[in-house]
Amino acid sequence: MIVESELVGGGCSYWACMPSKALLRPAQVLAEAGAAGGVTGARLDPAPVLARRDQFTYDWKDDGQVDWLTGAKIDLVRGHGRITGERVVQVGDTVL
Repeated sequence: MIVESELVGGGCSYWACMPSKALLRPAQVLAEAGAAGGVTGARLDPAPVLARRDQFTYDWKDDGQVDWLTGAKIDLVRGHGRITGERVVQVGDTVL
């Protein structure tokens, strides 16, 4: 069982690592092309760069990860979990 208060996969997949790298890579490519020589007038277009970021985060939908959990027979409970005893977790009013 997994208790998740937000999107399955957590911060790295949706707010930190993956979207940050998706945003940084186009600027890196542009800089590398300029350093190679022969590239003039190249610029970043914000809309496609942001669309690429959204693609990396699956538009902030975790359906694929939820499907994986289901296929692996792992139950998903949405909410904030807290340990309330030995081997006892409470999510909202539900005791697991």
